[in-house]
Amino acid sequence: MTEYQRIVIGKKFKEVESPSENIYNLISRSPEVPKQSSRYQSKHNNKTKKFYESQKEPHKTMGYAKTPLKSPKEFLKKHTRETKSNHETTPFACLDKNHKKPPVPKRDETPPIFHENKNFVAMNKLNALRKPPRKPARKLVDTRKGDSFFLEFSGWVPKFSMKKEFGSTPKYLVQRCKDIDYSNEMHKKSLPEKKFRKLSEEERNNLLDGLRENWEELNSKYMSLPLVIDTKSIMGRKQQMEKQLDLLEHDIYFLEKNEENDIYILPE
Repeated sequence: MTEYQRIVIGKKFKEVESPSENIYNLISRSPEVPKQSSRYQSKHNNKTKKFYESQKEPHKTMGYAKTPLKSPKEFLKKHTRETKSNHETTPFACLDKNHKKPPVPKRDETPPIFHENKNFVAMNKLNALRKPPRKPARKLVDTRKGDSFFLEFSGWVPKFSMKKEFGSTPKYLVQRCKDIDYSNEMHKKSLPEKKFRKLSEEERNNLLDGLRENWEELNSKYMSLPLVIDTKSIMGRKQQMEKQLDLLEHDIYFLEKNEENDIYILPE
């Protein structure tokens, strides 16, 4: 049996399995109407329509095909085409309406003129004699052609080193150091004070045991170093181990020596 025959037989079997005739098909049913989803409607719909209609005017863009003429009775009047602005304009008013300027003097009336009897020539002579002599600007000539420049800005004159503030700490740095010290003091005051507590005998023995174990472990590593040290890395390792051994010996000696005395430590 070929594959095509199998497909045909399968289709026939399906038709037999699900017959088209059914008693329920005799019942009349109303056609199903698909439900439509509710359309979106903006809440600003009426406002936008009113605004859009208020801005529109007929024949505003292209005008009329035939311009309608007005009757002769409706002639152009004064101030009819002026656009009225929304801004309120106040009429100009003089600040002092009752104030008047003094009248112009008449031809016979001459205003009084005060003449000062000063001899300006003699005054200029005295000022020139009393004036101190003008000092010439200090210049430096560096070429045979006489090219000169001011000595003050040349760098040869000790200008900045002669100032009073030269070599002293600037004022802003001194003030900054004071501010830092003050902030550190306030921070220390805000922190709670840590009280010392007494080291118990059990803690002291645990410390001693731990230090001795560390010393033995480090000493075994130190003794396993080669006798001939010919590289910098081995030399540095040996020096570091010696420092650590010295520190451990110092701590062990301190704890063993102060067996009878009390030892106080800061809490963590």
